[in-house]
Amino acid sequence: MKKDIVFLIAFIITFFVSCTQDEMIYNEEIEEKGMIMNKKSRKHPLAPEIVRDQIVIQFKKQGLKEYQKEKIRGDVQNKYFFRIKKIEKCDCDDDRIELWTMDISDKYFIGIEDLVSELSTDDDDDDDLNGDYQFSITIQNVDENVFDRDITEITDRVLPKNAGDRVNIAIIDTGIDYDYFSTPFLYNSSGDNPNCRPNEIAGWDFVNNDNDPRDDHAHGTLVYEIIREILADKNVNHQILPVKAFDRNGRSDYFKLTCAFKYIASKQKPFLVNCSFGFYNLKNQNIIENIIKDNSDKLLVMASAGNEGVDTDAEGNEHFPSSYTAENILTVGGYTGDFYFSPQMGSQYVSGFDVAPESNFGANSIDVVSLFKHKMTLEAVKRGDTLHRIEAKVKGTSFACPIVTARAARVYAKNPVLPFLLKNSVLGTCHKNVSLRNKIKNSKILVKGYFFEAVYHPPTPTQ
Repeated sequence: MKKDIVFLIAFIITFFVSCTQDEMIYNEEIEEKGMIMNKKSRKHPLAPEIVRDQIVIQFKKQGLKEYQKEKIRGDVQNKYFFRIKKIEKCDCDDDRIELWTMDISDKYFIGIEDLVSELSTDDDDDDDLNGDYQFSITIQNVDENVFDRDITEITDRVLPKNAGDRVNIAIIDTGIDYDYFSTPFLYNSSGDNPNCRPNEIAGWDFVNNDNDPRDDHAHGTLVYEIIREILADKNVNHQILPVKAFDRNGRSDYFKLTCAFKYIASKQKPFLVNCSFGFYNLKNQNIIENIIKDNSDKLLVMASAGNEGVDTDAEGNEHFPSSYTAENILTVGGYTGDFYFSPQMGSQYVSGFDVAPESNFGANSIDVVSLFKHKMTLEAVKRGDTLHRIEAKVKGTSFACPIVTARAARVYAKNPVLPFLLKNSVLGTCHKNVSLRNKIKNSKILVKGYFFEAVYHPPTPTQ
């Protein structure tokens, strides 16, 4: 009997402990699941607002027939429990990139985060698609008059097809106001793709889907004026491909930007690409990065680093496209200050500068800083006896970026090389500043008007 009582007590204790342990395991599982849910639902303060019923997709295989695309679309819809209500393309019937607007009312739909996660892989067995979030992006406003007087026609500013050797520069922005530039400067893109845009003149407007990428905001015009002023001073022949992806309010979205990159990449000639914009935190957006990487033989992308004053090396602060790891991206922050004394001949080091307080920084993610604050004067062509003049004061990495684009054009005009070699050559013309240590990669600074004379020599095949 005594033995039976001891056994019963032991059994009760064992049962209680077992139940307690199971409950602890169960609670841990619930807690872990709760943490995962919070991680998905918690929005990083720098992250853009995601459109919940849209997704940007890219068919992985080239040359798919429409019936093949339709089968892939059907398979994905059935697998993830949604229906495509509308398909938008980048103006080209054979394009692999599409924007889907979806009916997500099915209770089994896994949610936009999980859908993008499932499709954001290079695994060829996964639905034959890449998928990225769709979201809005806004560039900084410039406190100037809106340039919408439309005095000059685009055709008056287009260079002839046989304009000679010129550096090709594409500017993805709000467009360009032709009124403020008195001579032809636009890349003649007519006939580049008659099957896609038979009426193309010089660049494209992805906001209004037409052939007149006129600026009705000001940002893109000021970006080009910085480039123009430097290249005119150095007599560098160039031509500009304006790619309007931002509207009069400075607003765009990921799909328009994807189409803009794809459009430039479709050109046969090499281009320097100025990107004075960016978005934060969504580091698994693959489609634009893939376009840049796939065209590393003909595109060098200059990308502004952003103006939040944060370390973009840190998890959650990543800024794109500037934080993409493609070898043909050159990332630009901003500096303030001035020389304590002029640079000594043969010395790469200068002093008197630092990263601008508003500029992002990152010892691994940002390649160079250039001038953060600018003052410029723009004069419109005459209408009768009236001359329209604007005094513009601007600041930001958006306006540091075109200085580096202009430097790249200078270097390329003398030595046209592949984009990654050009990137190294451009950085080789820059100085270093000790105060940039642990803030900017290799402490690099491009001081406007100062060209370090060390020349980058690419290795020969025997080295």
